Amino acid sequence: MTPEEFQRLVKQYAKEIKLYVNTRFPSAAGDTALRFINGNFRAQGWQGASFSKWKPNRRGSTALVKSGHLRSANYYTTMPGVATLRNTMPYAKIHNEGGKVNVPVTEKMRKFAWAMYYKEAQSGVRTTRAGHQYQGIEVGRKANRWKALALTKKNTLDIKIEQRQFFPTTSSPSPVLNKAIQRKIEQELKNIFNK
Repeated sequence: MTPEEFQRLVKQYAKEIKLYVNTRFPSAAGDTALRFINGNFRAQGWQGASFSKWKPNRRGSTALVKSGHLRSANYYTTMPGVATLRNTMPYAKIHNEGGKVNVPVTEKMRKFAWAMYYKEAQSGVRTTRAGHQYQGIEVGRKANRWKALALTKKNTLDIKIEQRQFFPTTSSPSPVLNKAIQRKIEQELKNIFNK
């Protein structure tokens, strides 16, 4: 190979690498990140330096998935050489990072609490053989929580939200995601150089 052919080959590789970095890489990295986030929802935990399972919710169902809006609101935007992850849900940040939320107690909330109290109280009524009625202990506790909310004198409630990280941040990145993106880059570079 002559020096001129080598120089032409280097320019061709540089052009292909620049094209890859500016156009194909951001989309590939964004797709990999979305698959990683969906994997966190499926695994019900954060795949960081080590796997940390999310604390289960009180409903007994899948954590962070009631309607699926939080999970489906993840998307990415691209610019040359950059992919940016985003989530449009207003409650995504508090679930991802955890913390306290100040919630106003409204009249509608009090009425709902009374309705839930009566529902829980009625579902927990048991009858003995002698015909006496009593309330199960666990059901009684649930009903009393609703009653306490209905009768509270407070105008606002401080609610603690557990951290259930599903989305990588600059302060808490994921080595698993970084390695997946790195493998994707290495594979693409091998394809470029092996032509």
